[in-house]
Order: sequence, then structure tokens, then C-alpha cells
Amino acid sequence: LEATRGKESELSLAAINGPTSTVISGTEDAVEEIRARFEEKGRKTKRLAVSHAFHSPLIEPMLEQLAAVAESLDFNEPKLTVISNLTGEPLSPQQATDPAYWVAHAREPVRFADSVSTLKEQGATAYLELGPDPVLLAIARECLGEEGDIAAFLPTLREGREEQATVATAIAAAHAAGAEIQW
Repeated sequence: LEATRGKESELSLAAINGPTSTVISGTEDAVEEIRARFEEKGRKTKRLAVSHAFHSPLIEPMLEQLAAVAESLDFNEPKLTVISNLTGEPLSPQQATDPAYWVAHAREPVRFADSVSTLKEQGATAYLELGPDPVLLAIARECLGEEGDIAAFLPTLREGREEQATVATAIAAAHAAGAEIQW
């Protein structure tokens, strides 16, 4: 990203979420400078409420500690295909069980748009967001363009709603949209 050139020690491209959604992470001053430049060009910006500058050079001092924690965990090969947000491609069993892969996730850019493209190529018809605030569903719909009009975008958790009912409803809606449910 041209806006980050010359400031690699202060900030990084943190995520390519969709056609109109890119995230920059780093020092507050460097990010604010870029935000102001984009707004001067008439582009919409939004400051994210986050605890740390993940996916930037500022996270590097904690990577060794994160690696120690990751290396203390037991990893198993996934039973389902997992799409890597580092590459946008299916995660290999070796990657899935390598602590270094998960540590890299904290530093490297998220390639959400590429991941959605891969899911589309694999025939996905339902997209479930597993998290407390379903902000990525709208971006996934945008990534799919016109095909987003026929896919199902389903939150599994919603503020103010009972979790079990919300998850059950999302699973039922995914099934209705063509997802094969394997109980």
C-alpha cells in the first residue's frame, strides 16, 4: 500500500477485508496521518476500537511470548476445511498444527477478501460469522458482488439475544440455504 511506504517501522497494512475495506495498523500518529489523507480525498474512514495494534510492527515485541504460549498448546488437525486468512487458501494440516503459523497470524495482514473468494470457488452458499459482533458479514456480501444477493449471511451471536437460540437459528438457516449439516 503506497500510503505506508517510508513508515514501515510505524505501521502496516493490517487487513484486506473487501473491495472497499482495508485496515491500517500502527502508531496512533502514523495511522491518524493516513486517515486524514484518505478523508481529504473524500474517502470514508473509521477508527476501530482495539486493544493492540495487531498486524503491525508494534505487535512484534510480544511475538516471542505469544510463541511460547502457542508452543505449550496441543494442536490437532482440523476435521473440516479451514481457509487461512493469511493466504486465502485452504489451511494444510501442517499449518494448522504449527504454532508458528498462529503466531504469524498476529503480525501478518489478514486476507479476508481472498478467503471469501476461495469459499465462493468451493461452492459456499452460507456464510456464518462466529463472533459477538457480526461486522464481517456485510464485507463478505460486498466481496461476493451480485452473488452476495443469493448467499445466506448468518450471525451466530447477537447482542441482546439468547446464544443457544441464535446459534440454532443460524445453523437452521445455513441448512435452508443449502449447507450440508453433519451432526
